[in-house]
Amino acid sequence: MSEDSPAPEHEHEHEPNSRPRRSGSVIKILCPYYVAGAVIGKGGENIKEIKERSDAAVVVSQNNVRFPGTNERVISIRGSIDAIKICVNMIQEKIRTDQPPENVKGPRTENEKRKQCCKLVVSDNTLGRIIGKAGKTVQEMKSKHNVEINTTRRSETPFGLDERAISIEGEEDCVDECTEEIIKIVCEDTYASMRFVTDYDMFFMDRRGPAFYGGYNMGRGRGGYNGGGGGGGMRGGYGVAMVDLVVVVVVVVMICILHSCEVDTAEAEDGETTTTTVTTITDGEMIGVRSEAPVEIQDLK
Repeated sequence: MSEDSPAPEHEHEHEPNSRPRRSGSVIKILCPYYVAGAVIGKGGENIKEIKERSDAAVVVSQNNVRFPGTNERVISIRGSIDAIKICVNMIQEKIRTDQPPENVKGPRTENEKRKQCCKLVVSDNTLGRIIGKAGKTVQEMKSKHNVEINTTRRSETPFGLDERAISIEGEEDCVDECTEEIIKIVCEDTYASMRFVTDYDMFFMDRRGPAFYGGYNMGRGRGGYNGGGGGGGMRGGYGVAMVDLVVVVVVVVMICILHSCEVDTAEAEDGETTTTTVTTITDGEMIGVRSEAPVEIQDLK
């Protein structure tokens, strides 16, 4: 189903007769915006089936909401480890089998490559457990499952957002096995704390920014999470703040200099000399410097 398909007004709400899970671990999965319609289904039938079969709470972000730095919508999942695994597998199946509409920009090879990835969102603290000390844990998973794993850097995450994206790329079975291992780490992290629903509009970044292009490269020599480089977002505001601070410091220094110096200049007629006296206060002493220079007055007509 394409993004152009009409989505039900209640796609982000739980069904009236369902009981949303208030407890359990929280993990999120990124979904290409053009596949979200297939995940939701006509009248919300697909997302309803996912909830019933997985017994997990599921919320799809609004149509115009994307994870910062990407062009992908966010699907929040909460439940037991088994519920989360089932839910992620069902969503991944939709991503792999749905055909993007003709109006989707980008080479078809990019769309096919996206089908080989599973992109999760975890808390900043949990990502540390996934990476491990000196990257040991993630390197072991990469070798064990023969996949490429990339994550967004902390410096590329908007200020105040404690969520990080992690991409697993490779053969379908290898990606699924690695994804389940990561889900296990997330569910076993008793210190993990991530909001079930996040207002990502508060952390707006250019969708071509660093979270989309750059990243922490744990793959086989390729760039980070979907490439490398980029800039913008909330960090742009931080840069402006630094410039303002420098300007304030310069102004304060100039004021101090002006207050510590007195300059007297005697007026002169044409052909005479002008006398300038600069008095500077240094270490409590006054030092006077006197200079004379000829003055030429030109009549401008």
